Amino acid sequence: MGYQYYNGDIGGWYAAGLLGATALGGKAGGKAFEYSAGVRIQGPWSISDLKRGLWGKSPRDLGSPHLHHRGQMPGSGIDELPSEYHLGTPNLHPNKYNQGVTANMRQSDRELHWWYRAQEMGAR
Repeated sequence: MGYQYYNGDIGGWYAAGLLGATALGGKAGGKAFEYSAGVRIQGPWSISDLKRGLWGKSPRDLGSPHLHHRGQMPGSGIDELPSEYHLGTPNLHPNKYNQGVTANMRQSDRELHWWYRAQEMGAR
């Protein structure tokens, strides 16, 4: 289908695929959705954002999105979420414990994610 993304102007989740964008919502039955494809925040990356990404840092011009490990499990898909959604949606973090994800793993995943995203957005 493609990537899902959060549109902060409208405050909704959308799926971008071959047929355009489709509204997905953000919750179903009080529980946050878990998407099969990676959730990506859309928007233009500035030169500064591309440079930050190559250093493993989040793009500031897109609101410095947080990364969320789906299901809070090591090796699970990583989604880009607005910080207010990530921190303000308790259903995203049902596990009381970190399920084996260490601080070093989190940092490594974060740096690798942003490096690859910068490459996707045209950094070289």
